[in-house]
Amino acid sequence: IIDGVVAIGDVVDVEVSGEITYSGETSVEMVENTFSVSSEENGDVTKYYVPTFLPGILKITPNSNLITIESISGESWIYDGQEHTAEKYFVTYAGEEVISDDSGKVFTLPTGDKITITNVSSVRNVEDSVENNNLFEYVIENEIQYTSIDVTFGTMRIEKREVTLESATASKVYDGEALENDEVTVSGDGFVEGEGATFDVTGSQIEVGTSKNTFSYELKSGTKASNYEITKVEGTLEVTVLEDKVTVTITENSGEAKYDGEKHAVEGYKVEISNPLYKETDFSFNGTAKVEGTDAGTYEMNLSEEDFTNINTNFANVEFVIVDGTLEIAKRNVILTSATASKIYDGEALENDEVTVSGDGFVEGEGATFD
Repeated sequence: IIDGVVAIGDVVDVEVSGEITYSGETSVEMVENTFSVSSEENGDVTKYYVPTFLPGILKITPNSNLITIESISGESWIYDGQEHTAEKYFVTYAGEEVISDDSGKVFTLPTGDKITITNVSSVRNVEDSVENNNLFEYVIENEIQYTSIDVTFGTMRIEKREVTLESATASKVYDGEALENDEVTVSGDGFVEGEGATFDVTGSQIEVGTSKNTFSYELKSGTKASNYEITKVEGTLEVTVLEDKVTVTITENSGEAKYDGEKHAVEGYKVEISNPLYKETDFSFNGTAKVEGTDAGTYEMNLSEEDFTNINTNFANVEFVIVDGTLEIAKRNVILTSATASKIYDGEALENDEVTVSGDGFVEGEGATFD
């Protein structure tokens, strides 16, 4: 800008120097010995002028347009033992989207400056799933020239693997042995390769009925419980009733005696069972296993099937068979012998009233009179 009086037709020529690229200010100075004035009619007329140069000022203020830099949020993976990253970024300048290069990590602002983003985070375990964990670093060319930069870190999540542990279900007919099955099935998402659990199966069922196939588990070294949602399912062990017939033979005890005027008795019975699994303790007896007698004759114990009851629910078909026993009191063999006598005829009757008792004889206190 030239201020002052310049003759008509005179042309002023002067060189000035001043440059600024970044925010700040600098003066504009006249380059020494570059002031001249000329006209077409008179040529160089510089000597007729006394220049006074007033320096100008160049000033650049910082860029206050809002720049936003954001990493993607909401990315998630089911736990698989691997490191995961979510390297997708978004940049805006003054509210307008800035497009990245093919790498997705370099953005060129309208000013020509570049933003370069570097990922510095990853997630592997469920416990890594904290808010704003998708961290990154960035470099902006001439960053000092920008006064409004907003950074937002997204969130990445690792979801738990769903694992079902189920102990076996099994059944059998009662055989007196414990029903056990130590198999445990792992289903659902399953464990990550190299991880898992050991199992201690404690379920057992001997008698007819059902029970849970109980078990416990312990995660292997390096397997974090926090990475899994574990559901424990206990199978069922069932022992069903034995339908095969079991025959229990009850043989009444027998006895013999000869009549002696005393009371005689026989007690008890013998047991034979067709199935060795069935024991004498598996049935009850509600009768009287005893027979008594004094006089000669046959006495029966007279037990019946109804006197015996199966009390073991493991057996559905128990048959009781009674083999009769007796008390036999035999008669005494008594021989009565009248006397034998002789004499020479004398006109008188020959008589002898003696009777001899022999053989078993009579019981003491018993006997006979003779005529």
